[in-house]
Amino acid sequence: AKPVQDHPFRGPTVFILGNEGIGMTQNQIDICDQFVYIPQYAPTTASLNVSTAGAIIFHHFGLWAGYQEVGRTGQKFDVEVQSHEERRENQPAELKKQEEELQKQRQGRKNQSDALEDMEGGLGLPTGEEEDY
Repeated sequence: AKPVQDHPFRGPTVFILGNEGIGMTQNQIDICDQFVYIPQYAPTTASLNVSTAGAIIFHHFGLWAGYQEVGRTGQKFDVEVQSHEERRENQPAELKKQEEELQKQRQGRKNQSDALEDMEGGLGLPTGEEEDY
């Protein structure tokens, strides 16, 4: 693991944050290429709250990536409020395509579930009311 203040990031990055109790699972650890840590400067702190740790990590990543700071008016950051439709319009075409495919998959699962519920006997199992043939 490398200290976060060294900005050891490279290329497109995904972050996995372990929980405060047990950290990360072995499966999560196995899919990681590298690890960063936040140095602790007091012997009384074993770890940070995961949201605090995430904020520190994301801040350092933003510095490394050269993200532009959002403007401020007075003490408040300027936030552009967009409707769902506006956010969707501003999505890259590939994300729109992925979202539409997920919606189709969800609808297909819902249709299957509805069809099963409509079948007599739930899953097509005998209910005891069928006639003998």
